[in-house]
Amino acid sequence: MDAASIVHSMDLVVEAILENLKMKNDFFKRLNKFASELPLIKLVEVIKTPLTDQNTPESLTDFSKALENHPVSCKNTSEFTVNCLLVPYLMEAVRLHE
Repeated sequence: MDAASIVHSMDLVVEAILENLKMKNDFFKRLNKFASELPLIKLVEVIKTPLTDQNTPESLTDFSKALENHPVSCKNTSEFTVNCLLVPYLMEAVRLHE
């Protein structure tokens, strides 16, 4: 059985790929389920795609809360939600500094 088949047969997969965007994108194109960053970050992005079972996001939200994390529902994009929120603030700080 190949790795993709094994991943698709799992109820939960935890991604821990180094910060290699191409590798992460390739992985998530095959998986389309759940993304969580490093264990030190309490924010967990729960991503639902058209192929995601209706119960999966709710189950992952409950699972994340049980791990004392803070789940947020997100669209399937290449950026993390925290980066989308943080970058405008950083850019404003740079403009104020100039």
